[in-house]
Amino acid sequence: MQIPPKEEIRRKGRQMRNREAAKKFRERKKKQIADLEKKGCILSAQNPNAEMADLLERLDQVIKERDKLIKERDQVIEERDQIVRERECWVQLGPSSKQYPSLDLIGPSLSYPTLPEGLSSRVLQREKPETTPQFSTIDCLQPSEFYRNQRNGEDPNSFYSSQCNSDPMYYGQSAWDTNPWG
Repeated sequence: MQIPPKEEIRRKGRQMRNREAAKKFRERKKKQIADLEKKGCILSAQNPNAEMADLLERLDQVIKERDKLIKERDQVIEERDQIVRERECWVQLGPSSKQYPSLDLIGPSLSYPTLPEGLSSRVLQREKPETTPQFSTIDCLQPSEFYRNQRNGEDPNSFYSSQCNSDPMYYGQSAWDTNPWG
């Protein structure tokens, strides 16, 4: 039985296409294997490529710098917490000047057994807070002619006790509670 020439041509054409397809398939597989080997070298850090080695070194440096910055941040947070604890301790101590001297007098030689060490040096490093002067109504009173006449020639700048008698704050009353018109 003889194969017709058309079928033989078709068969040879199919063989050629199959060979070309197999050749392309093998080439693709070789490329995939080469890519996998390259990725394996990168992952195992055994890459002969100098650029990749430089990139890996830079990555290690960045990681080290990041870790260092994280440690510094944690240290700053710890110092803030320490300052907050010291402030809370001072608030608990209260303003009693009989047991503890004022903050302005604390020096490196003075220390408190209940407070953490280094507190006195930290207090010295802080700026002194500005204090606003506290005035009472007695401080603001000026001697008038009435008081000078009653004192019969005493020094007009000296304090006279009748000033306190006329001051409503002296008796513990608020100035708003008094009615000057009746």
